[in-house]
Amino acid sequence: MDQEHLGKEIAKFNLADAAIAEMSSRFLILTIEKDGYEVIHRSKIEVKGKRIEVEKKRKELKEDALRYGQAIDGEAKRLTALISPIEEHLEKEEAVYLTEKAAKKAEKDRVLAEKLQARVDRICAFGATFNGTLFSAYGIQVAHKALGACSDEGFERFVFQIERAKEAENLRLAEEKRIWEEEADRQQKFAAEQETERQRLELVARQQLEEQERLSREREDVEREKQKLIDEEAARLKAVEDEKIRVAQEKFRAEELEKARIEAAAKALKDAEAKAEKARLAAERKAARQPDKVKMTLYLRVLLEVPSPELNSSEGLGLMVDIDQKKRELVQWAMKEVEAL
Repeated sequence: MDQEHLGKEIAKFNLADAAIAEMSSRFLILTIEKDGYEVIHRSKIEVKGKRIEVEKKRKELKEDALRYGQAIDGEAKRLTALISPIEEHLEKEEAVYLTEKAAKKAEKDRVLAEKLQARVDRICAFGATFNGTLFSAYGIQVAHKALGACSDEGFERFVFQIERAKEAENLRLAEEKRIWEEEADRQQKFAAEQETERQRLELVARQQLEEQERLSREREDVEREKQKLIDEEAARLKAVEDEKIRVAQEKFRAEELEKARIEAAAKALKDAEAKAEKARLAAERKAARQPDKVKMTLYLRVLLEVPSPELNSSEGLGLMVDIDQKKRELVQWAMKEVEAL
């Protein structure tokens, strides 16, 4: 290939030294501080485009004729060497801007993250829980993203709602504790009264047992006395009979009268025995009923002390008053019946 043809091929790059010099004069003086990112970026793109055109043309010319390769490559390298300082300068200036922009963004992200964490810490101080999406406290929920995106005023309104909800919950818990303590005190008093009543009934039961034992001893005394009377009467009758035999004829009339007296005495003795037996059986039946009487008395007292349930409706409260009145009347009637048992 002659020199003339080679020169024509090289000229196909369509980028004169003067044009590159012109770009140098235009772009090498540019700075981020003075000209701004947009100017630097557009200039870099323009210069980069020229370099890409040179590279593209180089490949195109080498495809036409391999023998032009060295000349084309040399020219391309020469042109690239001229262009590269410009591109490197612009890339350096652009890197300065991008680095500052990234630093500003990082600082902004840090400030936002600290602000979000401060908000999270503040609501967590109220005992808020997080399920991966929502923060929840006292029935109030907010999304994690919304917590970071809302304004300070909006966040303060949210915190105010939690504070109000917490106050309401604390009041509710305090009221529950008060009610529980009152109920525990009432139950304690009721238990103490029940224990007092149990001890009283135990005392009554012991007294009744002692009374039964006393009655038993009295019955034994009565039996002994009865036997004594029977023995004495038998002895007397034997003496009378002996006397009758001895004075049978002389005291026939007296014997008949004595016989009548003896029959009357026997009848009186039989009546006394029947009366004593009837009294003994009645005492035994009463003693046998005494445990049931004690149990029923205790049951009625416990029934009377059963507390009324807590009701809300006026109808329910009115009916409960009637039920309590009926219960007291029933217990009073039953107490009389048990006492008479």
